[in-house]
Amino acid sequence: MYKSVDDIVEEVKICIDEIGPNDSEMIGSQDNMDMSLIIRSKIIDALRYVNGNADPGMLTPDVVIDKADTSVSIDEDLVGHVVLPDNFMRLCYARFASWVMFLSEPIYWDDPEYSMLKDPYATGTPERPKLAMVPYPKRTLELYKAKDRNDSIQVGIMTEPSIINEDGEEKVSVSDRLVQALVYYIAGLTLLTYKDEHADSMFNQALVLMGISPTAQQNS
Repeated sequence: MYKSVDDIVEEVKICIDEIGPNDSEMIGSQDNMDMSLIIRSKIIDALRYVNGNADPGMLTPDVVIDKADTSVSIDEDLVGHVVLPDNFMRLCYARFASWVMFLSEPIYWDDPEYSMLKDPYATGTPERPKLAMVPYPKRTLELYKAKDRNDSIQVGIMTEPSIINEDGEEKVSVSDRLVQALVYYIAGLTLLTYKDEHADSMFNQALVLMGISPTAQQNS
């Protein structure tokens, strides 16, 4: 979904106001316009963090790639190849229609397990699919394997966040289940700018809304 930047700014202000006027004297002493500018400046960094760290089940992909896309091919060994765009940030899911499940965690080219994908007995199959990510010739997702060369493919990805202008209104794309997490994370970054002690509580609430345990994140 697309969310108005102005709406995000207002929701962050409300979030900050909820910590109470007695707890946050700096709010009343700062010019409202200055705070709005600070909040706006944090949106992209916050969205990048939320999209990059949220539980995969919370994400709604920015882009869904299918077999009709020119970046998709299936070779004679029935391995699917999806050339990812330059602004790729995170994989949400990938599958062939013949697969029994969606996958979201690829094997990387420098992992010893990657070489096993060339072994006909250890490679992926529709019943036991596997994903890989390679950096050449461009960053490419490999799907092991298709049922046949007519198998359909679906890959959902998150791209680097950006602010777009639509009909004179600035907007960002954000997964509907992560809007509140984004608001709390921006609130935390804003309070951090003011060196306010409530920043950590905002960050922790954002993590909970992202499907992450704050304790687990601190220990990682």
